[in-house]
Amino acid sequence: MATINFDTSNKNFREILGNGLKYQVPRFQRDYAWTDEQWGDLWQDIEEVITESEEEHYMGYLVLQRVDDKTFIIIDGQQRLTTITLIIIASLYYLKELVEADNHSEDNQRRLDALRSSYIGALDPVSLTVENKLTLNRNNQDYFKTYLASLEKPRVSRIKKSERQLADACKFFQAKIKAAKFDGEGVANFVD
Repeated sequence: MATINFDTSNKNFREILGNGLKYQVPRFQRDYAWTDEQWGDLWQDIEEVITESEEEHYMGYLVLQRVDDKTFIIIDGQQRLTTITLIIIASLYYLKELVEADNHSEDNQRRLDALRSSYIGALDPVSLTVENKLTLNRNNQDYFKTYLASLEKPRVSRIKKSERQLADACKFFQAKIKAAKFDGEGVANFVD
């Protein structure tokens, strides 16, 4: 009979995604479904952490199943983990805009590269594609990897409802980050 081991611990986002581990949403798990109501609630929580200088904020739990030394399957918490990843991607889009506007472009490009590598995934030097730390389900992965994680302009015509949710979430958080008027260092501090 197989044994089931449970381990509970408190971790911040850097400890979850910034550690070389990979996380997979099961192929047949439900599609990304959060809307502006959940995005707004999460953003409000983040603003409270920032304005009240809280060290920690409870973001809910993740239930993970270990596949091997470096890979986990997300049993519960995929919507939250995906949304937090989209906030980071929105921050990277903003850094990309700063680079393209020649606003401290060298420093901001270094920040963009470091944050992308830490939280989203490293660029494979052979294929020149990002090896994502988060893999979404079968209906969302291609769109996520092709447009969002690679920081390409998202395609918005003829896409599935859940892909539109991903694109809209990224757009929502881009607007929030832009409204915060961060400089490059501020974006890096926000993400880190």
